Parts: sequence; C-alpha cells; structure tokens
Amino acid sequence: MSDGKLMPDGKRPLNSPTVSCGKRMKDADSYPNISTVENYIPSVKKLIPDQDVNESILTKILAAMEALILENKELKNKVCKLELSIVDLKESMFNKKTFAQAVADGISHPKSQASIKIATANASTDELRKSSVIFCQHNSNPESNDMDFALKASSECCVSPPLSVFRIPAKQDAPPLIRVQYRSKEKANRVLKSFSSIKEKIPELKASCIRPDLSKEDLVKYRSAWKDAINRNNEAKKRIFTVRNLEVVRIRYQQDQEPYVWEVRNQQ
Repeated sequence: MSDGKLMPDGKRPLNSPTVSCGKRMKDADSYPNISTVENYIPSVKKLIPDQDVNESILTKILAAMEALILENKELKNKVCKLELSIVDLKESMFNKKTFAQAVADGISHPKSQASIKIATANASTDELRKSSVIFCQHNSNPESNDMDFALKASSECCVSPPLSVFRIPAKQDAPPLIRVQYRSKEKANRVLKSFSSIKEKIPELKASCIRPDLSKEDLVKYRSAWKDAINRNNEAKKRIFTVRNLEVVRIRYQQDQEPYVWEVRNQQ
C-alpha cells in the first residue's frame, strides 16, 4: 500500500502490487485485457508534443513493454499458485504420521504391549530350552545327588560344569527327571550326542537316558518319532534308526562299520 504521499503532479506514486500468501490470487483470465500497441500511441504522443515522434520506433518500444507486462502477469500468477500449492502440501504433511510415529502408536497399544511381552518370553524360553537337556534316571537311588549326577555326566562328555540342575516334578512311580542347563546350546548338543555312547562305561549313568528340553507340543512329536524308530530297530534287530530334529533318520555309519548292538524293546 502507498504511504499516502503525493507526487509533485498531484498523483500517487505507482507501487508494485503485493501478494498475500494467506489469500488465493486471481488467475490470469480474471484480469482485464491489456490494450494493444496502437491504443497506446496517441497517449504517448501527447506526453511529447514538441518532439518529432518516430511511430515505428515507438511501436517497437510499446510492443516490448506489452510483452514484458504479459510475462510479468503470467509469472505473478504462477508464483501465487506455487505458494498456494506449498501451503496445501504443508497442511497435508502435518496431517500425516511419520513411520516412527506410526510404529510408536502401534507399539503403545495395550494389545501390542501384551503381544510383545509374550513374544519376548517365548524367545527367552526357547533359548533356555536349547541350552538345556533332560536326564531320565531309571532305577536310580532315591538318595543320589542330582548335582553329582550332572557333574559326572558333563565331565564324561567333556563339557564344562552346568549352570543349574534341578529335578522336575514327575508323576508318582515315574522315573526322576533332571533338567540340566549349560552355558550354551553347543554344550548341550555335545552332551546329547555323546551321552549314549559314554554311559555304557559308567555304572552311575548306565541306567539313564537323555533327551532335549522340549515344549509340550514338541515332546509329543519327539516321543512319536522315537516310538517309530524303536519299532524299526526292533524289526532289524540293529540300531539303524534314530531321531534328529523330531524326525526319524537313518544313522550314518562308516563304510564296513557294523551297526551298534540293539536290544529289542517292548513298547506299551
């Protein structure tokens, strides 16, 4: 806006129009049509009455001015549209959640929190099971010490002493179950693989058997697989089949190696 001062001829100074970003500008079609070059010539001649006017040069000057005015008008409309587009874009961005916000909102939901806790607990339990084994002591002495048994088994299998040893409550008249946890799943796997071959030499371990520490669902699969393996070995009267990863597999013997002796077992 003008500050109110007048020029010597009594006219207000011509200021460049300002654009308010808060309002939408009119497009180019809403502005009045600009006069042609010929319409400007008489008015310009009146401003210089005492001089000879070369209409050809004047026409070129006015044509250039007209082109410049049209270009400025078009440019101004484009700038206004661009500003409005930026405003709309900012508003849409403010209404959208970032990926981090969306994840945070999902995690903070009570149901999500409960699911995360369950998943974390299951993962911890699974890792704990992988580093543990279960010993079943058939015909064991009621006064025997579980820790001494675990230390003896670990020593014969050439692994470090276990982290923990405790007896699992079993059904009445059922053989005692001892859960032994090692420092890693690798140590537990080593005991699982070597115990059956070393126990025959140790009287305290001979009547015991070993299995992985499994969940209830996997334990059902494990027992079913062993039932199948035992039936196959009974038929062959040799130890040809065993259980790996809850499945019955054939034992790989060296070339010309005789299969291990198998004692036929009756399954109830």
